Amino acid sequence: MGQEKFCHKLITFTPVDGQGIKYPHRDALVFSIIMEGHRVHRILVDSGSSMNILSTKAITKMGIDASRMTLVPTPLIGIEGSAVPVKGATRLIVTMGTAPCCVTLQKTFIIIDTHPPYNAIIGRPLLHQLSAVISVKYLTLNSQLIKE
Repeated sequence: MGQEKFCHKLITFTPVDGQGIKYPHRDALVFSIIMEGHRVHRILVDSGSSMNILSTKAITKMGIDASRMTLVPTPLIGIEGSAVPVKGATRLIVTMGTAPCCVTLQKTFIIIDTHPPYNAIIGRPLLHQLSAVISVKYLTLNSQLIKE
């Protein structure tokens, strides 16, 4: 993976970023990214989540062996306060963006043993590392971080 550096550009969002969106909307920011060389769709961006989460269904589809998972000793508490079954955690290579402005990072994901509506949730750990800025109105994400 390349050296991280920041573009020195101002991040702005304009109506062009929201082309194709019907307003008003109450949609979540959902997109696809490359994980371990596989295009994974239905990735929810959740700046309120303190971790990156991946479903067992997604990890199985990518063909990632369970031996790569490490034990997670603490339970994951869901939004309702109930425990969510955790299979473990694993580090995955993730590529976001489109060439030439893309970045590849290795990040830890908690693997949950449920069937959520999303294949993965990108939380604050990845968003912070990307120095990401989210536009809820235009349903887009931008970052000054690029691969050198």
